[in-house]
Amino acid sequence: MYEYGSSNTDVRNRFTFSPQYDLPFGKGKQFMNHGGILDAVAGGWKTTAIFQVQTGTPIAFAQRFRVGDPFGTGGTPDPVTQHNEQCATQVKTIAHWFNPCAFSQAPTAYATQAEYDAAVAAGGNAVLLSQAGTLPFGQRGRLTVAGPGFNRLDMSLFKSFKLPFRESAFELRADGINVMNTPSFGDPNTGITGGSAGQISSTRFSGLLPDARVIQVAGRLTF
Repeated sequence: MYEYGSSNTDVRNRFTFSPQYDLPFGKGKQFMNHGGILDAVAGGWKTTAIFQVQTGTPIAFAQRFRVGDPFGTGGTPDPVTQHNEQCATQVKTIAHWFNPCAFSQAPTAYATQAEYDAAVAAGGNAVLLSQAGTLPFGQRGRLTVAGPGFNRLDMSLFKSFKLPFRESAFELRADGINVMNTPSFGDPNTGITGGSAGQISSTRFSGLLPDARVIQVAGRLTF
């Protein structure tokens, strides 16, 4: 029961749209349809696009208790484990994706009263082992918070030129990856103490795919 919850790969909502369009230029089209050199240059171009948008995947919090709204602002830091922490005044930002004051660190269980008293006297977050399963610490189930979602638009423009040699052709294409240059942020730090608590410090793809806009031009000869 305590492991029940959303998977790290759970994408709750996702939408993909992938159209293809023949540009209305050249012979047999609406514009520049008189043939000749103009048709050879401007006619026959096609464009395709892939638009994706999705919600973020869950971020797991190990050994944490939820004591408030992760996406609410303000609050009071835990006096034992977060005595130097600043509660977030804004959330879903790079500096604070979630509010660290919405969580509390799980206490360390001690077997004897003497160990417990010593830990408490030293300012530690402690609980007696005999009470660890009976006191109302935290919630049942796996604790997760949704990370940043993303959206991106990839487009291609291409045309195939027939060559006067058997069935040869030359395809010229331009590909735009992340055409709108929309940032794709990675998951935040899951710590609830320190300056990096809830902070985003990386991008989603981290080298597997371009995060910033990339435009490339390529040609392919078939014969």
